[in-house]
Amino acid sequence: DIPMEASITWLTGKVLVVSGQSATAHEAKQGETLNSMDKIETEEDGLAELTLGNGNVINLKPNSTLTLTQLTSEAGTGAYVNKFQTDRCKLRAIVEKMGNSRSTFEIATPTAVAAVRGTIEYLFTDGDTTDVAFFDGTGEVRDPVSGKTTSVGDGESVHSDRTGGVSDPTVVSDADYESMNSGWDGSDQGDKQTHDPERPEGSAFR
Repeated sequence: DIPMEASITWLTGKVLVVSGQSATAHEAKQGETLNSMDKIETEEDGLAELTLGNGNVINLKPNSTLTLTQLTSEAGTGAYVNKFQTDRCKLRAIVEKMGNSRSTFEIATPTAVAAVRGTIEYLFTDGDTTDVAFFDGTGEVRDPVSGKTTSVGDGESVHSDRTGGVSDPTVVSDADYESMNSGWDGSDQGDKQTHDPERPEGSAFR
């Protein structure tokens, strides 16, 4: 397997990188390269965008942590493995349509493992609960305890918590979609609340 890199293509506010080799933290810089086992952390006012070597893009909202568990590609086939781990994040991933069935894009939380196959994914977790939604494609969410996998359709979301199990998929409302889709690029930064938009009452994404 060939190591794959990720680069910080955009950031604002305080963002830290913890090196997987030295375990020391430093302030992130735009254009900085990250490798497997590095971790990126956004502080209370931080936003960041990562672009992987295969073109996949990840956006992070404030108070998020993400460890790049494995970034590799297979010589000659184009198949890749993109695996991440987080116990606290608000994340959007834009994943290119996978041309090779052996390619993997997975994000693991304490209560779920979300896998996508060319889609837009929103994943919010506080470590005790995880909410995942997919658009422009489908995905799967696996219970890390039982191993049971739930298929999630385009425009659907699921919820998991530490009591075990993943909920049945539900259709994301227009209000929820508008809420979860805002605030990723800092364009509405004037009010601190716009970093973390108010979730409509009853929304899974709050």
